[in-house]
Amino acid sequence: MVLGPIEVIAIIIIVFSIIKLIVFWISPQAWLNFAGKFYVKPNITSIVALVLAAIVLYYLVESGMTIVQILAAWLFVALIMVIGLARYAHDIVVWAKSRDHAVWFREQWLLMIIWIGLMAWGISAIFFK
Repeated sequence: MVLGPIEVIAIIIIVFSIIKLIVFWISPQAWLNFAGKFYVKPNITSIVALVLAAIVLYYLVESGMTIVQILAAWLFVALIMVIGLARYAHDIVVWAKSRDHAVWFREQWLLMIIWIGLMAWGISAIFFK
């Protein structure tokens, strides 16, 4: 059996998720300590995540997936995440309202550009084939 890049990506997320669930089940504090170390330098974490996201996007597109399929799959993942985050919605909204929105926009400029680019790509693929 030959594994392609998509299968390797899937195996990575499966193995990571299994490890996370086992560690979190045995010791939630150990997982939170690990996560805390991972996010201690948010700029570096963001750069690494951006590079990895670009690599994954490249392989998804190279495998034949369209941006429309990728965006649809992202909606599926987002909805699954909502299941877990819904019970914390009040805290999240209170936190978001407490933020200075101008500062927030300045901090999140790269993420907004990425999403605008992905949305424009998706709109182009759907309406301007």
